[in-house]
Amino acid sequence: MPVTLKATDLLDRGGFLDGDLLEDLLYVNGYDDLDDLLLDLDVPSFESTVLAECIRRHLAPLLIGFEIEYDACALHNPVRIACGTGRDAARMRPFLEGIEVTLTDRDVLAIAAEVAQVFRRPAASQRALLLG
Repeated sequence: MPVTLKATDLLDRGGFLDGDLLEDLLYVNGYDDLDDLLLDLDVPSFESTVLAECIRRHLAPLLIGFEIEYDACALHNPVRIACGTGRDAARMRPFLEGIEVTLTDRDVLAIAAEVAQVFRRPAASQRALLLG
């Protein structure tokens, strides 16, 4: 089932189904255990990292002039557009309406496989790679 990433979701705390847009697809395809490896680390969840990477690779190139922020500690949508001084979400929304990209399951799962390689590394390597 295709996954649609809408630019307007970058403005909302509940965007991308509250950050859980990929949850079912990843679970059904065997990626349900990777977050268990990180319970004691201050790093983003597997699902959030895959979502962010999908956005970075496929939606962000369509958003010239907008800065996208990733908040690993967010309890909701972890990927948002930065609202600089004087540019709030209400003013930005008209520029983002209609901008979207649809990914196939295969597209998402290819990114998930890459991210999973990092998540399956020992904790010290994960921390270095995910936190810079």
